[in-house]
Amino acid sequence: LKKQINTAWSLIKAFGGGDPNEATPNKEGYYDNPGNIEANTTSFGTTGKTYNDGRFAQFENKVMGLNAIPYTFTTGMYDGAREGNILNIEEAIKIYKPPEDNPIDPKTGEDPVQEHINDLIKDIGKDTIDLSNKEEVEKLIHSVTKFEGSDTDYYDSNSIERAADLFLSPIKPKPKRK
Repeated sequence: LKKQINTAWSLIKAFGGGDPNEATPNKEGYYDNPGNIEANTTSFGTTGKTYNDGRFAQFENKVMGLNAIPYTFTTGMYDGAREGNILNIEEAIKIYKPPEDNPIDPKTGEDPVQEHINDLIKDIGKDTIDLSNKEEVEKLIHSVTKFEGSDTDYYDSNSIERAADLFLSPIKPKPKRK
C-alpha cells in the first residue's frame, strides 16, 4: 500500500498536481513575503499557501507582505520588547532574527544580527521605533526587507509607503495570543 501511495503521489507531482497548500511564486518570481513572515501569521493578505517546507506564508501581493513586517512586531511574542507603540530595536530584532539562527561568520567575524540592529538604529537615529510614526515604520519595513535579502527594486519605496499606510490604518487584524 505504501508503494502504491508513493507512486500515486509521484504521478500527481509529475502531472502538475502536488500539495495544494504549496505556494507558487508570482509572475515576477516572488512569494510576496519580503520579511520571511512565518506561516502562522494573522496578518492581512495571506493566501493560505506556504513555501520553504511550510515555514513561510505567501501573501496576495507585495504591499500585504510588506505590511506583515511591522504587524509582526505587534504580536504577543514582542510584548517584552515593546511598551505600547515603542519598540526596543535590539530586543525586537534578536527575537525576530535569533542569533542562534543567524550565527557570526567564522571567517569574517561579522555578526549579521548585530549589524542589522546597528543599521536600523542608525537609520532611525535612536534605539527605539515608534510603531505609530509612519516614517519610522517605513524605515523598519525597508530595513527588514534589506536584511532578509529581498529585492529592494521589487519592494520599492512606493510599495513600502502603501504598506506603512495600511499598517497605520485603523482597520487591523487581531494578533494571536501566545
